[in-house]
Amino acid sequence: MVVISETNVGDDGPDRLIITGCQRSGTTLLSMILEAHPRIGLIDENSPHYHPVGEITYELDIEAAAHPHRGNSVLGFKAPRDSHRVAEIVHRIPHLRVLWIERDILQVVSSMLSLKVKNGVWAMEFAPREIRKHIAATADEIAQQLFVSAGELAEESDREVFLAALCWLVKRDQRREAQRAYAPIILHLTYDDLVLDPESSIRRILEFLNLDWHDAVLSHHSEIDSSPEFPRPGGAVSARPVDADSLSKQKSMGDRDRFIVSAVVRAYETGSDPDW
Repeated sequence: MVVISETNVGDDGPDRLIITGCQRSGTTLLSMILEAHPRIGLIDENSPHYHPVGEITYELDIEAAAHPHRGNSVLGFKAPRDSHRVAEIVHRIPHLRVLWIERDILQVVSSMLSLKVKNGVWAMEFAPREIRKHIAATADEIAQQLFVSAGELAEESDREVFLAALCWLVKRDQRREAQRAYAPIILHLTYDDLVLDPESSIRRILEFLNLDWHDAVLSHHSEIDSSPEFPRPGGAVSARPVDADSLSKQKSMGDRDRFIVSAVVRAYETGSDPDW
């Protein structure tokens, strides 16, 4: 693996930005906050402009993202679906910085279980996709074994919790590996810090991007388009300000769900079977 020892940026800072992390961890909130900055343009994964010639592949078109652009000083892409291929993105897009946001596992699992989608809940419909991509990219045998174990659970509600927890775990490992390889161009953030102390977190981000402070980032809910051309992922509402109450989301989880999460974490970290 090639390890980047110097920042992959131009003299004036980066002109490309990737926001990634596990889904339901705050990537949309972070992108909306930064979108309020006059020198940052953000494209999320629901926009056809994110994909080649408008074809919606739901993953970043790296070649298109690397093309020169006019307008904002920094062009950003919200790409939680691309966390498994950060190495490819780093090596193919020059002048890049990566923001990786992470959220408490119980908060993420609770959010994945509560978000209703077309065929059920997010955890059952989309977590398997993310886990499969991770396994294909890394040959993670433990993740593969646990993915099989999830499918063997009799209760669908247990499978949902298991898959959500495993999705969070593989994304965490992707972040750790990316930080080891590309530390100078990756900034690790936590959702808790972002919502509890937005100003400090955003100042840290803007310094990382070599951009000046702008007060608009503290009022994204009144600064950015509240009716974008394409719906924001997860039904996010841009008119809603940063809300620390979201940190209590996991309180709705029952003892059984918490037990499953703990069992999956132990199994993944020790390489053993879940201790039911």
